[in-house]
Amino acid sequence: AKRRENYAIFRAVRNLKQESADIFNGSKHSKLAFKVKLLEDSNVVLRNQFLELKTKSQVQNKTRDKINQLMKDRKVLQNSFELHKETLENIKQKFNMRPKAA
Repeated sequence: AKRRENYAIFRAVRNLKQESADIFNGSKHSKLAFKVKLLEDSNVVLRNQFLELKTKSQVQNKTRDKINQLMKDRKVLQNSFELHKETLENIKQKFNMRPKAA
């Protein structure tokens, strides 16, 4: 029983040594490092795409705001034009109603 216990301990230590050597030599480490690098790269790509979309969205929002402001300005100018047109018509009517000098 003691021999089996010692052998189990020996195997566990040997496995740990082998795992440490693998990690130290880079076989496992390089695979993990490669996966981490891939994840970091894809994260950077996704971040850049997000920032690009955010910028496009901000530009679209500003453009939409400018268009809305222009439409409001156009409406104000249209109303002002209509008002001046009415005033002009009123002046013309008053002028035409005056008796003409012979």
